[in-house]
Amino acid sequence: MHHQSEDPELPRTTTYDIKGAILQLNLNRLRFVSTMSLLIFSTMFAVNFYNHFISQSDTTNFILYAIPYSLAILINMLAFAYTTKRFNKKYPFKKNVETRTFFQYSYLIFMLLLSSIISFLDQIYFNHITIFILYLVLCCCAIIMPIKRFIVPVTLSSLITISSLMIDMSRFSSTKMMIIFIIFLVIILLVLNHLNYKIIHKTLLQQQLLMEERLHSQQLTKELQTAANTDELTNLANRRGYLHHIATFEMKLPMRITVLIIDIDFFKNYNDYYGHAYGDIVLAKVASTLHEISKDDQRFAVRWGGEEFLILLEDHSNEEIKQFYTDFITQIAHFNIEHMASDISKKLTFSVGGNSIYLENLDEINDCILQADDAQYVVKRSKKDDFLLLDDGLTIYISDDILNHC
Repeated sequence: MHHQSEDPELPRTTTYDIKGAILQLNLNRLRFVSTMSLLIFSTMFAVNFYNHFISQSDTTNFILYAIPYSLAILINMLAFAYTTKRFNKKYPFKKNVETRTFFQYSYLIFMLLLSSIISFLDQIYFNHITIFILYLVLCCCAIIMPIKRFIVPVTLSSLITISSLMIDMSRFSSTKMMIIFIIFLVIILLVLNHLNYKIIHKTLLQQQLLMEERLHSQQLTKELQTAANTDELTNLANRRGYLHHIATFEMKLPMRITVLIIDIDFFKNYNDYYGHAYGDIVLAKVASTLHEISKDDQRFAVRWGGEEFLILLEDHSNEEIKQFYTDFITQIAHFNIEHMASDISKKLTFSVGGNSIYLENLDEINDCILQADDAQYVVKRSKKDDFLLLDDGLTIYISDDILNHC
């Protein structure tokens, strides 16, 4: 049954996964870096192979270059495969954030160290450190991590590169300038990386706050809608909730619909005898019983007003309708609610009237309710504590007791 009180709640708190979002950004950037790296190192490997073995114009030790090139190609192939896995969807990192952070941090370390080793060889043989500078800039600008994670690999790779410059001190002035350049470049890139991380982290934090505020607003709106459509005492739908529910019938027409009107017998006497506080308890127990037996999606319970309740049954046979009435009376009897102020019983009793129609237009349901109300009135003016069921105004079920009192 579609009670307003049963609408699923939005999460009370929703954590926007900032770590996962940063990992996703790194994942996208690593895809680009690894792709470019594969092109660069594959080309350099092929060029060195050609110069060394085919044109024989290169006298350097090919094996010294082949090892770091091969490692760089292998690492970037793994990184590329990692970034293109099918399960890497939006924020896939909630369960293994640390593992994936470790992978990305390992990539940073290996690429900086490999680039410094290659530049060490380049400085010795060709007097340049281009690869190290390239990957220092790429890693510091592309990979988003706290500065403390960058300091060790950047410092270590920078020292390796600087040591290559210090092997040949014959050009002390240019070597000194290059060392100063590397130091300043490292400082600038670390500062830029730190600022970049702070800006992105702040942006994601703002997105988190906006998302939580939006969800909180949606939850409040839902709660307000629920409160507006729900009777506070019984937690069943009120008349506004009833109107909201029957609006859903528009998509189901034509359909068979049954309306039951349930009224507590001598309820005014009950309130006068026991007090309104106990009367409210009785209403709540009746409502909980109706709630329990109306959980089916084709059943809907409404507090119609005072001690009256309205039930909507979709596509129920006459036998199913009578069984609903029987289940209600049986379950309410379990509460064993006494009613010493009743003229017909020492226990709580009910007068129930129902009417079924084949609904083709929503406006017709009002006539169905009136006929159900008439049936309920017939029960009340006879002996009460009984059930009368109509089908489009024609009697389907009536007890002998009602007939005898009519």
